[in-house]
Amino acid sequence: MNIQRTTNIIGWILFVIVLAVYLFTLEPVASFWDSGEYIASSYKLEIPHPPGGPLFLLLGRVFSFLSLGDEQYVAMAINSLSAVSSALTIVFLFWTVVRISRKVVSSSVENTNMLSWGAGIVGALSFAFTDTFWYSATETELYGIATLFIAFVFWAIFKWEEKEDEAESNRWLILICFVIGLSVGIHLLSLLAIPSLGLVYYFKKYQKTNAKGLAIAMLCSGAFLLFVLYGLVTLANISKVAEIWLVNSLGMPFGSGVLLIVILVLSAIIYAIYYSIKTNRVALNTVLLGVSFVMIGYMSYGIVLVRANFAPPINQNDPRNVLGLIYYLNMEQYPSRPLLYGKYFNAPLLGYEKGKPIYSQKDGRYEVTDHKVEYRYDEDYQTIFPRAYNSMKPEFADEYRAIMGLKKGEKPSFSDNLSYLITHQAGHMFLRYFMWNFAGRAGSQTGAGWLSPLDATEKLPDVLENDMARNNYFMLPLLLGLIGLFFLYKQHRKMFWVVFMLFFMTGFALVLYLNSPPSEPRERDYIYVGSYFAFAIWMGLGAIPVVQLLVRFFGEKKFQYAVVAGILICMLIPAVLISTNLDDHDRSERYLSVLAARNTLAACEPNAILFTGGDNDTYPLWYVQEVENFRTDVRVIVLSYANVDWYINAMFDRKNESAPIPLYLDREDYRQGGLVDVSYVMESPQLKGKSIPVRKYLDLISKKYKGIIHESVLGESAIVPARKFYTSVDSSKLGERDDIPAIVADKLTDNFAFSIKGNALEKKDLLIMDILDSNKWERPIYFNFTSLNQVNFDLTGKTVQVADLFRVLPIDQEKVTAEPLVDTARMYRNLIDRSSYRNMNRKKIHYSGNYVFFTQSRRNQFNTLIGSLINDGDVDTAREVLHKSLEYFPNDVIPMDFAGVDMYRYARVLQETDTVKTLGDQLYHAAEDWLSYVAENKHLKTDRRTQLHLYTLNECTRICHQAGDLENAKRFNLLFEKYYNA
Repeated sequence: MNIQRTTNIIGWILFVIVLAVYLFTLEPVASFWDSGEYIASSYKLEIPHPPGGPLFLLLGRVFSFLSLGDEQYVAMAINSLSAVSSALTIVFLFWTVVRISRKVVSSSVENTNMLSWGAGIVGALSFAFTDTFWYSATETELYGIATLFIAFVFWAIFKWEEKEDEAESNRWLILICFVIGLSVGIHLLSLLAIPSLGLVYYFKKYQKTNAKGLAIAMLCSGAFLLFVLYGLVTLANISKVAEIWLVNSLGMPFGSGVLLIVILVLSAIIYAIYYSIKTNRVALNTVLLGVSFVMIGYMSYGIVLVRANFAPPINQNDPRNVLGLIYYLNMEQYPSRPLLYGKYFNAPLLGYEKGKPIYSQKDGRYEVTDHKVEYRYDEDYQTIFPRAYNSMKPEFADEYRAIMGLKKGEKPSFSDNLSYLITHQAGHMFLRYFMWNFAGRAGSQTGAGWLSPLDATEKLPDVLENDMARNNYFMLPLLLGLIGLFFLYKQHRKMFWVVFMLFFMTGFALVLYLNSPPSEPRERDYIYVGSYFAFAIWMGLGAIPVVQLLVRFFGEKKFQYAVVAGILICMLIPAVLISTNLDDHDRSERYLSVLAARNTLAACEPNAILFTGGDNDTYPLWYVQEVENFRTDVRVIVLSYANVDWYINAMFDRKNESAPIPLYLDREDYRQGGLVDVSYVMESPQLKGKSIPVRKYLDLISKKYKGIIHESVLGESAIVPARKFYTSVDSSKLGERDDIPAIVADKLTDNFAFSIKGNALEKKDLLIMDILDSNKWERPIYFNFTSLNQVNFDLTGKTVQVADLFRVLPIDQEKVTAEPLVDTARMYRNLIDRSSYRNMNRKKIHYSGNYVFFTQSRRNQFNTLIGSLINDGDVDTAREVLHKSLEYFPNDVIPMDFAGVDMYRYARVLQETDTVKTLGDQLYHAAEDWLSYVAENKHLKTDRRTQLHLYTLNECTRICHQAGDLENAKRFNLLFEKYYNA
C-alpha cells in the first residue's frame, strides 16, 4: 500500500464531499453586509472598503467567468470561491491531523495509518460543518479563503519539518513566506499562525529546548509577524516622506519618492542575496529570499492604484496616488483602538489640537489641506491597557456601565477595566462564539447564548422551539476536543504547544488586539475562525484515546476492529453537526437581499437620486447595479460616506448611466480640511427667526466670505448664521410633470423651506442642501428610512412615501392635514406590481437578522398603504393589499411583530371576519406562549419581545373595545393583566 498516495486520495475525497455540501447550500445571490460590495468589486475589479483584499478580488474575477456571461449567475459563481476555498481548507486540515497523529501514536505502521486517517477524517469533517465556518463557506466573504491560508501554512511547516535535505526544506520556508505575503492581499488572519510556525522551527532545530530558547523563538516569530504586519507599511510611510520631500523641495514629478525607495530597497535586497550566495551563507540567503517573497506577495496591492485611476463606480477612498494608497493601506478612515495606554470611555475632554498633517496634490506639489484631530483628556481618566475606552456613540456609555456595574458619573477602576475584558470581550465576544460552534447555539437572535445538554429538556415557546438556528450538540464536539487537547499534552508536549499557540493567537490574543466596544453592528464570530480550526485539530486527535480505550475491550489482536469502532463512534459528532446545522445553513433558496435592492431601485423614477444610510442599505444596491446592470440611471448616495471629499468628488463624474450630480460648490469647497467639514450654528441677531436662501449661503461659502468664517484651534470653518433656509421653486412648472404624485399636485409651494435640527451641519447636510437647490427638482430625490433619520434638518411634511422610499418635494405644510403623505397609486405599483418576494412565504427557509428586519419593515409599508387606501375610501384595494401582505409574509415563516397590531386593526375596519379571527388568535397565542415562558425566566422581563407582546395585548384590547367586541377585549386584557405585573 502506498501510504502517502492513500492519504492524498482520502483528502481529495473529503474535498469532493464537503464541496458538494457547500455548493448545495450556497447562497445564489449576494447576501447582506459586505458580500454585495465584494461581488460587485470582484466582477468589475473595483475598490471596496479598506484594506480591500485585492488578491481576493482577482480570484473572484476569475471565478466570475464560471457564470458564462450570464449576469444572474455571477453571484453564485463568485460565492463558489468561498465554497472551494473552504473545502480546500478541510483537505489541509485532514493532512495536518494525519501528520500530527503519526507523531503521537505508537503502533505498527499499518495500524498507525488507519488510526491517523480516521482521526483526520473526524477532525476535518467536524470543522467543515461547524456553525461559523459553514456559514462563511456559502457567501462571498474573506474568511473562508483566509482560513485556507492558515491551513496551508500550518500544513506546509510540517512538510518542511519532515525534509532532511536543507536545500529542499528551505524551499518550503520560502514558499510559506510567499503564501504569507499573498495572504496580506486577502486578509491578515493567516499572520497569526506565524508564532506556531516559529515553534515548529525551533523544536526541529534544537532538540534540547529551554525557556530561554523558547523566548528567543517567540521573539523572532513576533518580529517576523510585526515585519509582515507593519514593516512594509512602514516602508510605505518612509516612501511618503521621501515623496513629499522630492516633489516639494526638488520639484520632482509625483511618484518620485516611491520610485526612489523601491529602487533602494530592491538594490539592497539584490546585493544582499548576491552577497549571501558569494559567501555561502545559507541561513542569510533563506531569510533574504523569504523577505523578498513576502514583498512579492504584497504586490497585489498594485491593482488598487491601477483600478482607482479608472475611477470605477465603487472606488472607496479613491487611492489613485501614492499618498492615497498609503492612507488606504493604513485604514486611516477607521478610528484607532488603544492597546497599551489610553482613556476610559467617560474621560472628560479637555480640548483638542492639530495632529499630523494630511496632504493633497495641488499645482504639482503636495499641500497640507487638513490635520488629524488630537484630543486631550483628563489624565486621571487615563490607564494602562485600556479596555472600556470607546466613547464614539452615546449609547456605549450606558452599555459599559451596565456591563461593569457602574453608576452614572462613576469613574471606572482598573479592576472594572479587567472585569470588562474578562466578562465581555473574552466571555461574551469570544467564549460565547466558541461555544456556539462546539456546544450549541441558543438561536438566531442577536446576543444569543450557547446551550448545554440540560437546555435540551427545557420547555420553550414556539418562537424559540421553531428557530432553525437553535442547535444543541450536547457538548459532544467540545468534549472530543478537550479529550484531544489533554491527550496531545500528555503524549507530545511540544506539538501541544504548537497547536495551542495557534489557538491562542487566533483566539484570545485577537480579543486583546481588537479591543471590542460593548456592542457591534452584527455578531463577530467569524473573526475567531482560526481558533475553531485549531480546536478541530484537537477534535481529530480526540479520536485516538477513544480508540485506545476500545483496544482494551477488543484486545490488541483486534486492533483494527477497535479502530473502526472508535472512528465510527467519533463520526457521530460530525454527523450531529451536519444534521443539526443543515436547515439554518442551507441558503440555496434565499433571494431576499438582492430582491429587496431591486424592489427599491424599481420604485425610483428615471434618473433619480437616492440617499441611503449604511452597509445593508447600500451594498445590495451596488451589486444589482454593477453586476445585474439594473437601474444604473439611479445615483445612489451613501450618507455615511458623504462627509469625506473623495466621495463627494465622485458626484462630479458620470457613473454608468447616471449623469453627474448638479452642485453649486466645487471640489475645492468640499475638500477635507476646508470650511465645511462641520459648520456650527451661530445664529446672527439680524437673522433670528428669518429664512435665508440656500444659494446665497452657498455663494458666501464659495467666495469664502469672512463674515461666515470662524477661527478655531483646528483652523477655519464656516458657520451657519440662521436656522431657517429656503430654496425657490417653479411650482407651476413642477406640477405639470407626470411623475409628481397626485396627492401633492395642489400642495406645491414656490419656497421649499426647512429648519436646522441640531447645533451643526455636517458636510453631508450641506451636500444635500446643495443638491436640493442646484437640482431645481429636475431629478427625483429619494431617501430611505435610514438616511432620512440621518439628516440634520427637518424634512417633516416634505416627503411622500412611495414604498420603502420617501420622495422629497416642495410641499406647502399648511396644506398638509395628516402625516404621512402617501402616493397610494405608486406605492401599490411599487409594492405589488414591481416587487418580487420570492420564497418569503416558504417555511423551510431560514430567515434571521436583516432578513427578519426587512420583512417587518415591508409589513409596515403594506400597513401604511392599507391605512392610506382606507382614508381614501378605496376599501376594495385595501382588502387586496391586506391579503397580499399575509400571502407574501405569513406568520408561520416570520412571526408578527408590531406590524401585526396594525394589520389586526385594519382587518376589523375592513370587516374581514376570518382575517380578524386568524390574526387575533395568532397575536394572542404568541403573547401567551412567550409571556408564560418569561414568567419562569424573570431575566427576560425586559427583553424586547416581552415588551412587544405586552404592547400587542394592550393595543388589541383597545382595538376590540373600539370595535365593540367586548368578549375579545376582555380576553386580551386578562392576559395582559396576568403578566404585566408578574
